[in-house]
Amino acid sequence: MRRSGFTLIELLVVIAIIAILAAILFPVFAKAREKARQSSCSSNLKQMATASKMYGSDYDESVTPGAISDAGGRYYMFPNLLQPYVKNTQLFTCPSKPGQNWTGGAPPYACVQSHTVLSNYTNNFCISGSSWGGTAAPLKKEAQLTKPSESIEFADGLCPMGQPSSATSTCYGFDATRHNEGANCSFYDSHVKWMKSQNIRAGAACWSN
Repeated sequence: MRRSGFTLIELLVVIAIIAILAAILFPVFAKAREKARQSSCSSNLKQMATASKMYGSDYDESVTPGAISDAGGRYYMFPNLLQPYVKNTQLFTCPSKPGQNWTGGAPPYACVQSHTVLSNYTNNFCISGSSWGGTAAPLKKEAQLTKPSESIEFADGLCPMGQPSSATSTCYGFDATRHNEGANCSFYDSHVKWMKSQNIRAGAACWSN
């Protein structure tokens, strides 16, 4: 009796087919996982935007400052200022950047340290105002924003976004390719959307006031 079985050629063909299918499907699965992280990040930003409105209600309709310092030189960054309203330190950690997270620690913060260990979200220092490294920028009121639906308040990246003493913003601090070649952004009117990297890098109009 002859034994039936696979020949070497047949086995190689099956292995090749499996390899081709894996090469096709793995990027799809990776993109789906990143899409889920993008959605979670968007939720974080929405809660931050809502908390910012609550902060404004408590502080005479001021926009949430990027940073403020007390007489002792201790800096309170925007996660510190929003924390009483969200009561969740994980909110300031993007799921696509779990290694850069804010632990809820108290000031003081050195300027350089706060760029790397405080949060992996950035806010718009050029509009929000701050007292940063001895250079103060006036805090703005919500009524002063002429384009709240077009001006980014919080986004993917390391703080700060823009320069606190400059009239025109830069892309400093912005992570424009974190989520599927784009970034999540919340605006001063509290809506959140994903933006393509080329649109974010187009210029200062994305976060003009």
